Amino acid sequence: MTYYYSKYSYYNKHSYSEKKYEWTAYTEADLLGDHNGKSIDCGDTFPMPGSATVCMSTYDNDGYLSGDSSWWSDDKATDSTGQKAYIDGGREGGQLYAEQYHVLKGSDGKYYYLIEIEVEGYDAPGKGDDYFTFYGKVPPAGVELEVVSTKNVWGCMIDYRCLGAGDKAPENTPPEFTNDPKYGKICIDENSTFVIDLNAKDDDGDTLTYEIVGGEDADKFEIDAETGELRFKDAPDYENPTDKGEDNVYEVKVKVSDGNGGEDTTKLKVCVEDVEEQTGKCIVIEAEDMCEWGFSKAWGCDASGGKLVKLNCAGGQGKLWTTFDGPSGTYDFKIYAQDENDGQSKLKIYINGEFKGYIKLDRDSDGSGSNHGTFSTFVLEDIEINKGDTIKIYADGDCNEYVRIDKIELCKDDKPLGAIGDTVWYDTDRDGVQDDGEAGVENVTVNLLNGAGVVIATQMTDVNGNYLFEELEAGDYKVEFELPDGNFVFTTQDAGSDDAVDSDADTTTGLTDTIALGEGETNLTVDAGLYDPNDHPEPTDDAAKTCADEEKTVDVLANDSDPNGDTLTITHVDGQAITEGGEVTTSAGTLVKLLGGMLVVDGEDAYEDLDIAEHAMEDISYTVSDGMGGSATANLEMTFCGDANTVESFVGYMPETVSYKVADGLRNDPYEDVGYDILITESDNGRLDGVEFTAAYCLDFNRSITTGADYDSAAELDGDMFVFNDDTASSVLLASQNGVNGAALDNVNEINWILNQDFESDGTGSVDGKFSGWEVQYAIWELTNNFPSDAALNATPSNGQVEDVDYIVSRAISEGYDFEAGVGDIIGLVITPDPVTAQNAQPFLVGVEFETYDCLC
Repeated sequence: MTYYYSKYSYYNKHSYSEKKYEWTAYTEADLLGDHNGKSIDCGDTFPMPGSATVCMSTYDNDGYLSGDSSWWSDDKATDSTGQKAYIDGGREGGQLYAEQYHVLKGSDGKYYYLIEIEVEGYDAPGKGDDYFTFYGKVPPAGVELEVVSTKNVWGCMIDYRCLGAGDKAPENTPPEFTNDPKYGKICIDENSTFVIDLNAKDDDGDTLTYEIVGGEDADKFEIDAETGELRFKDAPDYENPTDKGEDNVYEVKVKVSDGNGGEDTTKLKVCVEDVEEQTGKCIVIEAEDMCEWGFSKAWGCDASGGKLVKLNCAGGQGKLWTTFDGPSGTYDFKIYAQDENDGQSKLKIYINGEFKGYIKLDRDSDGSGSNHGTFSTFVLEDIEINKGDTIKIYADGDCNEYVRIDKIELCKDDKPLGAIGDTVWYDTDRDGVQDDGEAGVENVTVNLLNGAGVVIATQMTDVNGNYLFEELEAGDYKVEFELPDGNFVFTTQDAGSDDAVDSDADTTTGLTDTIALGEGETNLTVDAGLYDPNDHPEPTDDAAKTCADEEKTVDVLANDSDPNGDTLTITHVDGQAITEGGEVTTSAGTLVKLLGGMLVVDGEDAYEDLDIAEHAMEDISYTVSDGMGGSATANLEMTFCGDANTVESFVGYMPETVSYKVADGLRNDPYEDVGYDILITESDNGRLDGVEFTAAYCLDFNRSITTGADYDSAAELDGDMFVFNDDTASSVLLASQNGVNGAALDNVNEINWILNQDFESDGTGSVDGKFSGWEVQYAIWELTNNFPSDAALNATPSNGQVEDVDYIVSRAISEGYDFEAGVGDIIGLVITPDPVTAQNAQPFLVGVEFETYDCLC
């Protein structure tokens, strides 16, 4: 809300009719945040802040804040009177004016108007340079706001009375330390860690945080961020100072922060004082050596040193006090006082003003009371006393008792004893770390040695491999493990980062490093791992053979073994490191992959020059590991067989004579569409023994052949085999044979082209999506005998479609006239009967895939 005040004084520096207007606002940086640009603009979003940060004011005579646009000015206030800018009470820049206003849509569904105010010649601090306030209603804190449109401000349209951004946040008051020592100096006893519990106040009630921010000995300290308790990380030793100056004065700088930019720092000098070491367990303070009020000294036969103190008046009151000069620690507080039988007097004990307990003299154990009487002992246990603490005793006498006191004894408890122990286990995987499932070893001898290296105790491990040496005083020790009978060795020492599960025994001696055992400490991390020493694996050489253009997978591990039963893995091939899924190239150029633990050998590039019937041998070494440090190497003798590089070399290794049977689809009832099939029962070089050709075609419709409905019923025939080309065609095709397009001898290329299209497997172009064996056969007969396919198929329509035959023939004539089968194609071979008889005169054409038979291996 805008506040305004009239200014009518003659002496006022402002115009007689000007009024003061005042409103709260934000800097542009308050709204931009990290995700917006350098200025508020359409599309920007930001949350409504909790409170305004700026108080703006001006003096004006018309009650309206002008814009910046007119015919004579731009980026300057339109109103030439008033509007001088005041920011937080200080005069800044020239005039202020409304540069533009932004329409905001809030996440609460409401719309708000944000006025952007610019000051001539002055920029707001931080990112952006303008100030912003609301016109009318102000969004609640936390509402998410989005700039949906921006408009220019013309003339005098902004009423000062409608400006405001809510209450301005009060100025932050920084915190202030309240108990840092005068001149920053504080002294503590050696061998203690507590320094001071720093306190600070904050008038704003902010949550305070403490931290160490400097000092040449800052690394020696730690502080509780919430409480301000400052401590040494390690208790300082007066005789061995570790401060930078080595003078037992440690410097540290501490800061307290309120989280809102307010902070205070203090620099402390912590002096460490020497403490006289006590030779006995108890510190004696004679009562007569203490300061006193209401007490007086007296002689007594049973008092230590013959001196005691007693109340000045029977049944009266008094107090004793002294400053403790012994080492800080926890003590049993013993007081020797006379307990008379005529009253129930009380003693109240205070340490540094803190009440520690009552001692009631109610035993009536020391008679009627006398300076020469006996004393009883009363104890308050476990009282913490630090060097420099004030010890006070308040006495309240009862029934004429004088409350005679002899002395105080402050006795530390006996030092607690510690223990050393843990486990001897069998390290199955030999990694030096006790894993889940690795069992303990029973009946292992374990010796405990003192700091001088003398064995002071011996134990045997239990059924779980555990041992424990107890009731040990603080000091240096070693543990010695003895190997049990059998073939055992110690596993790796200190292999892991976790001392609780690694092995601590030296692999040669079985001794641990020195163990510094503290008072009352139980160290259950001293272990030893054992295992049987490892034998190397025993791989066996392997041999394999493959065609040079084919990969060969060899399971070389199948015949390899390990004496310890360890699982073997291949780690090197040809002396090169390899992992599962990886590959190496041998020195001979062979590619070797490791897949599924097996070697996949590829010699295609290395042995591409080998021709059919040629061979090359390569020894490929491989190394196996048992995972336990053992390894060994064996060889894979790899034979690579050459593959045919030309049709001539391919044909050169085909059989010249064969025995065969012919199955005829027409002999079945109903007819089969497979045409003719041939089974090679025997070949002169054995290459085609047992091979069946389901795509076998007659080359002359007019010659006879003995066939069967299947191979069992077919007669076995003998014949010759050779390649079908222009050079051999005259031996199987008669000069009188004519095809649909001319002499049959001129259609060799067209027929070989048909063979390479494999129409029986690929139905593309067929009217019913499939070419039958008879359709292909009829097409070949049309090229060798001008066969009337139309009539044949009309007579036997189950054998195929006329359109399919015409399709094959027309394509063969147009596309196959210059075709010659080459490397990678289907090679046409002719089988002719020998001898030729009236019943067996038909030459057959079969297709042999080059890539299937181009290698002898």
